[in-house]
Amino acid sequence: MPPIRKHLPSPAKSNKSGKDKIPPPTDPATWRESLIPPGEMITSSQAYKWYQIKHLDVLNEIEWEPFMSLTHNVQRPITRVTLVASHRKIERKAWEKHGGPERWDTRIRRKIQWNKQVKGTRPYPEPIIGKLSDNQAVAKLQLEGKIPPDGQSPTDLLLSKYVTSTNLRQLYQEFILRFSVPWVWEKCNSILDAAGVFADAAREIHLGNALVMLPLYPLRTGRRQLRASGSLRRRMADVLRRAPRKGDSNMDVIKHPSGQILHVWSKAYLTELYEILKKIFDRCGMEVWKKVRFNVYHTQYDRCHGSMHFNSYDGTWSDPAFQWLAGKAEPGSFIHSERSRCQAGIEYNEVLSEEDA
Repeated sequence: MPPIRKHLPSPAKSNKSGKDKIPPPTDPATWRESLIPPGEMITSSQAYKWYQIKHLDVLNEIEWEPFMSLTHNVQRPITRVTLVASHRKIERKAWEKHGGPERWDTRIRRKIQWNKQVKGTRPYPEPIIGKLSDNQAVAKLQLEGKIPPDGQSPTDLLLSKYVTSTNLRQLYQEFILRFSVPWVWEKCNSILDAAGVFADAAREIHLGNALVMLPLYPLRTGRRQLRASGSLRRRMADVLRRAPRKGDSNMDVIKHPSGQILHVWSKAYLTELYEILKKIFDRCGMEVWKKVRFNVYHTQYDRCHGSMHFNSYDGTWSDPAFQWLAGKAEPGSFIHSERSRCQAGIEYNEVLSEEDA
């Protein structure tokens, strides 16, 4: 017969005398000074993990800023945007929620003790001070054999290798605020690398132009995979799998208004693609369509190299593939889009609205 496990009381309900009794609430005027360094920021996920504070609950009370973070998987680095806020303000909010710093500290100690008894070696997610500090960034860079350039914050170098001057740091922040998606910054800089633009001064000019010339990219909602009914999912995957590649005989060559020569999909293939996109929009709704459009956008980039483009002659930027992400095209832009090349594209454009993007 297996031994009977004795259930431990919840840390919030444990009330044994002499064992870290929770003190009464105190007046905020008597609260101690925070031990967290001024200016330190934490992410929205850390705020919930450490303090059980959801950023949506305190949007009107605490200022949140977009923050670009860099993570690594087996194959390549991945950049993503998260939200950060003042660590001190989040801690203060937890104090207000629980009745003061003494009550909060006691709660954490009881949680840690209870966690050790129940989960053994698995630690309780205790708040970490200095999570995004320059000292830890320097230590990480030293382990990787990197040295930050003069005047550059080591945390910037961990986020993006292209932030190498004060002006580029300002541009980097403007990119995040305007586009809210990190890949636009990385993509623009990789294009400038391929064009041989390495000087900071020239790069600042061209990135400044990209800020005003490139369209506002929508946020990708959810994963890249299509979430729809089985038949539509299989048909969409089949259509994208058969997408013509640059140089194939069933590709057409046209000239974009920007002067760029484009290799575009044939009218027959566009008809098939627009028909399935219209069915997905009609049957599955706007939210599913918002995910599917990114599949088409990336397919055109992979097959036709028809995505974001930099003209090194006049310094202009364009993105012909953006039409797959956009909502309804107005008459002025519709005549230059691939939707105008077939009847299915015209009907697809009609079911969309300007707000769909």
